[in-house]
Amino acid sequence: MNKFADYFVICGLDYSSGLEPDRFTGKCLVLFYNPAVLSKVPKCLFLEDNLHSSPLERPYKCKVLAHYPENVPNNPFDASAVCMLCLPSGLRFRTQKHSVTQVPTFHSFLITREDGKRCYGFSLVFYEEVRNKDICNAMQTLQAMYVTELSSGIKSRAIQNQTPQSRSLPRHFKLSTPGPGGVLTYYDISKDRLFVSKSIGIICQVAHVQAAKIFLENLYKCVPRRTSAPGLSLESYIFNLLYEIELPSPGKSIMIHLPPPDPKLPLVNAILQCPSDVLELPHLDLSLKLMFLWLGVDVVIQLFTCLLLENQVLLRSTDCQRLMVVAEGITSLLFPFNWPHVYVPILPASLHHFL
Repeated sequence: MNKFADYFVICGLDYSSGLEPDRFTGKCLVLFYNPAVLSKVPKCLFLEDNLHSSPLERPYKCKVLAHYPENVPNNPFDASAVCMLCLPSGLRFRTQKHSVTQVPTFHSFLITREDGKRCYGFSLVFYEEVRNKDICNAMQTLQAMYVTELSSGIKSRAIQNQTPQSRSLPRHFKLSTPGPGGVLTYYDISKDRLFVSKSIGIICQVAHVQAAKIFLENLYKCVPRRTSAPGLSLESYIFNLLYEIELPSPGKSIMIHLPPPDPKLPLVNAILQCPSDVLELPHLDLSLKLMFLWLGVDVVIQLFTCLLLENQVLLRSTDCQRLMVVAEGITSLLFPFNWPHVYVPILPASLHHFL
């Protein structure tokens, strides 16, 4: 019988390898259903020249820091795919001035293996403070290089715009002082606290989205607690999820116990249900209502028509979970038919060459 989860994964910054810029990862996330070649899509949608951005706006390469267990026979671990989908925008650095450092974000994703089999993943992305001096110094160096390059570019353009009679720089010329809009992208090692994105995730063969979300969010909330606090350890929750929770058989349901948001609270109960193959609709643990609220009835009908006609469809968003909800929701409406072509609900910008 299948387990609820096959792997628990941690993705983030590998301090031993330092900062590795990822110039092929931009802010754009792509969802596409592609029965043909998307040759007419402008490449600028998928690739940004990140080296000309502030160091806090650039993406950096992330790595799988740990995963448990080492391997599952019927679901081999794909470190590259898991890492890119757990952190689709790559590693991102922020300071205490950014509100995103306070609130973690959840998204689900799908991995299609070479044999056509699918597995689902769930990622909770949060920011943790960087206490490694080498990383902080490296970020400060990149910031200084960026300011120097920016100042040189402004100065060269100002000189080109001067008339022969002009002996002073234009009034708009400034060297290194960030403007009001650039304060968030400026890092000062003497004043700012540096944060980097990190992800905890689980890989499953069935998409029980709500249970996965509760597990990851509450596990994250339990992390800062003291080891002497009452309640089960974090490792015990992970062990229970990986080895002790089995999926129900078709037509059955079971109750599972998930970690509470606070160690002092009782365990959270959740119901896992497996629909009958004959009497019920296929499993879908996402809200179709959200898809209609986000897109509107007319757009959903247009999108559904495109799928029925097997047209190529590409959706663009910076919200991973919205992409997943729309992708899974609209394809579920095709039942009893299936989408027979390439299906990638979330495509990191670093994989734009697949288009």
